[in-house]
Order: sequence, then structure tokens, then C-alpha cells
Amino acid sequence: MFSLTACNPFEKDLSGTWFYSPAEQRSKNDSLLTATSFLHLKSNGSYESDLGHYDNGTWVQEGEELVLTNTKGRTRRLRIQEQGRQELKLFANENRVVAFDKYPAASANNNPFSPDNNRWRLPATHAETDAELRARLYNHCRFWETYFAWALETEVDGLNVRSTPTPIKIYGNGFGLKKYEELPTAWRQYFYDTTDCRKADRMIKDIFRKRNIKWPEKEVTYKKFISAFQQLQEQLK
Repeated sequence: MFSLTACNPFEKDLSGTWFYSPAEQRSKNDSLLTATSFLHLKSNGSYESDLGHYDNGTWVQEGEELVLTNTKGRTRRLRIQEQGRQELKLFANENRVVAFDKYPAASANNNPFSPDNNRWRLPATHAETDAELRARLYNHCRFWETYFAWALETEVDGLNVRSTPTPIKIYGNGFGLKKYEELPTAWRQYFYDTTDCRKADRMIKDIFRKRNIKWPEKEVTYKKFISAFQQLQEQLK
């Protein structure tokens, strides 16, 4: 959990997308965070985040503190160690600083951080039906579509595609599927149990094996992935 002390002025606007910087990691206690752990602080005062689990609500900056209040009414007061235009450092505890790099905020139309595009991150509370598992996979593909659309719209270079929990291997010129044994622990834990995880794995592998995903060769890279994930969503309806 985060609590957060400071020595720099704190009047700069915190709104934007902040991704965790693994280069600053100094402790194994940061293991829940990856290069795609994020704080999306919107200018309208709402936020979305994944700092080990998905959350959303409202935020304010009070002096040297970032105050997050989620939709369940739980408040976290995060003390700021350093605040710059492109970097934010928060105290994870008294001795350990966690750093974030700034990226452009997402628009309403292309927001990969929104609750609607992150239902797949919410751990199942019961054994899911085939329809529910397909909906989870569909929503995961919708996330990827909007992730690439956000990067295209805001001209993000060097987009991280390897740290997000996913069954999909993404390359510079295409994508494929991971073997079941290679699935990230975080991805497996979204499912109610191993049975559901294996069932979802078979569903998406069946699509890759039996159905043709047309790769648009003439488009720019981000548009290629947007098209591919749109096609996957069509197959999962």
C-alpha cells in the first residue's frame, strides 16, 4: 500500500497518465508493480489506476499529498516526494520511493484505463459461464484496441506491450498466443479457478486456430493492431 514526503514545490498540475518506472525499483516489495502499472489522473477530478489491482474514483491534490477516494468511499493519502513535469515520485513507505513517468491523458473515446475497458481485470467471484468467459476475453481485446488507439491518438513512442497480464504475445509485426504454462500469474488470478482459466484459454486458442484474422499490411503499426483486436472482438461476440 502507498502512503507518500516532499521537498519540492507542488503547484504543478498532476493530471495525465503516470506509468510506474521499473528503473527506480529498489525493493522486491514493488513486485506487484510493472511497467504498465498506472495512475490515470483526469482533469475533471476522476481517476483510474492499477497499482496491483484495478481501482477508480476521484482525486484531489492537497499540498504535498495526492488524495484518492475510490467508488467504495475508501481514501488513500499519497505523500509526494518529488513532482516534476514528466516525473512523479511517491513514498511507498518511509524509506522507499516509487517513481512514475508521465504520458498523455486519454480522451473519452480512446481511454484504455476506463472501468468499461478494464472489467477483465476484476477477479471473478464465482465460476463463470461460457458467455461470461467470452465477455471477459472480449473486454480484454477491447482494452488492447483502445490502448493502441490511445497511443496512436497521442503519438506515444515505445509503447509497452509486454508487461500487461495477457494470453497474447505481441510482436512488432503481428501477434500470437502464449502456451498455457506461460500465462502470467496475474492473468490466471482473474479467473475463479484453474478450470475457468483453461476454458478461456481454449476459447481464444480456438479462434486463432480456426478463424482468419486479416493483418492489414499497409497500415501504420498501431492501426494494424487496432484492426486485429477489433476482428478478435467480432469473433468473441
